[in-house]
Amino acid sequence: MKYLPFIFLLTVIFGCYYTPKHKAQSIPTTQHTALPHFTIVDAAFPLKLSLLNLQDTTKNRYPGDDIENKISQTVSAYYFDECAGDSSETSFKIKDIYINTIHLRDSLYSIYLVLLKYFPTEEVNSKVLIFDNQSKTFIDKPLDFNLHALYDFSYGKLSRSNLKINFNINTPEIEVINNKTGPSEFKFNRLYHIGTANAFETTIIKITGNKIDTTFFNLKWI
Repeated sequence: MKYLPFIFLLTVIFGCYYTPKHKAQSIPTTQHTALPHFTIVDAAFPLKLSLLNLQDTTKNRYPGDDIENKISQTVSAYYFDECAGDSSETSFKIKDIYINTIHLRDSLYSIYLVLLKYFPTEEVNSKVLIFDNQSKTFIDKPLDFNLHALYDFSYGKLSRSNLKINFNINTPEIEVINNKTGPSEFKFNRLYHIGTANAFETTIIKITGNKIDTTFFNLKWI
């Protein structure tokens, strides 16, 4: 997989601010009750997270064992590898970092956007899982898509950040680009924010075989 700049940068910037030296662990059997129930929410392209009501649990559905297991693995890796969690859940529980998973379906591929938060600051992050609808397998590795500059999460509600409001950002976070000559491409939009620097960031990816490639990247400073 080619390096996906900024949108898929190192987790030291877009992850949980600390990466432990140990590798990811598995939560012991006695800890399984602490895992959240990984349901998903169906949505449509283009995705505007600000329009979703994640508090309405009546729209949640069970995705099936294979997909739930992949989501569980993704959340677990984030908890251990990026948030310095431990198997005893000493400082915070794995369920504390999970928000929900958004499912977006195109003809050939689906996107599972796993929404996450850093504990205790609850800054919003996410992992992008690409699923092949025909082979019923996931493509490549999860991709980082940090949303902390666009959204806040508190009391079970995802809300627009002050930066998103002040910069009047209404662009969808994820769009599909339909190509007449080949598979669709996916466009990701977010606000890049570090210190006092802000830029509107756009990345377009395509799936080639079992790999994810970047076809376009742009930063527009604001």
